[in-house]
Amino acid sequence: MTPMTPMTPRGSGVRAVTAEPDRKGGNVGRGVPPVVLALVVLIILLLPDTRPSGRPAPNGSSRATARPPLGRASIGAGTSGAGALPSPTPSGAAAPTTTPMAALRVVGLGDSVAAGSGCSCTSYVTLVGRRAGAHAGGDVVSNLARSGQTSADLLEQLEDPQVRGRLSRANLVILTVGANDFDPGRLLDDECRPVTCQRDELLALHRHLTRILTQLAVRAPDARVVVAGYWNVFLDGRVARARGADYVTASDELTIAVNSVIADTAARSSATYVDLRRAFKGADGRRDCTRLLASDGDHPNAAGHQVIADAIWAAMT
Repeated sequence: MTPMTPMTPRGSGVRAVTAEPDRKGGNVGRGVPPVVLALVVLIILLLPDTRPSGRPAPNGSSRATARPPLGRASIGAGTSGAGALPSPTPSGAAAPTTTPMAALRVVGLGDSVAAGSGCSCTSYVTLVGRRAGAHAGGDVVSNLARSGQTSADLLEQLEDPQVRGRLSRANLVILTVGANDFDPGRLLDDECRPVTCQRDELLALHRHLTRILTQLAVRAPDARVVVAGYWNVFLDGRVARARGADYVTASDELTIAVNSVIADTAARSSATYVDLRRAFKGADGRRDCTRLLASDGDHPNAAGHQVIADAIWAAMT
């Protein structure tokens, strides 16, 4: 088995990624259909797992607490709540006299993708906030995402009193986390496929994300929660292709598995899942997304952030 290399987090700026040796004759290069991978991931998650999560819940248990339904701000539908969007006025009809609406409060959580690292541009969290705020009484965006953050790190961040204060007033929470939970050094392991090599990490992501969404239901009771997947958990586009076909195939397989975990967990928690792999790479996952990436091949550029913002807005409306 190839020795493990230290995990390099998805952080700010250009991420240093350990060069992988050229491997030939392994079974990594043979692609697996996305549907099969998604089924494998779901089977993995349904298998009994008695391992502790490594980070106990606040009450000392490693199990997630019961998941109450997540609150939803009325993005795309008019209600009377603070920060809610107004119902459209019929053409030619006089607009009703109403009390000025409060600003829409948006909170961003997650890793360097949500933080806007690697790009001197406006992050998609802010872009979505501005667009939603235009339908309300303005917007107040608090992007609390951190470069290099894992799902376990985000659980710790949710204990911060200041973060809890922002969440308690939020109408919309946008979350992108999970890529940094996985070790790029194990991507081309000769003795197993990416999904089976990183089974423990997939299970841990499921546990952590379940707890995160459960806490958001309590900490942000009036907010709609949107969870984005990834176009790739590692490198993509021209930079990824320079590492060889095996790297491209393996990273895509792991990304499909990670997105399956995120989508399943979001659905169980009544959160809105946004498929960024489809937004970046098309329905078949084959479209070259180099034009949407920064020069590091890891983070989105300005065009990429706009695509993410558009995908999130489309999912909310």
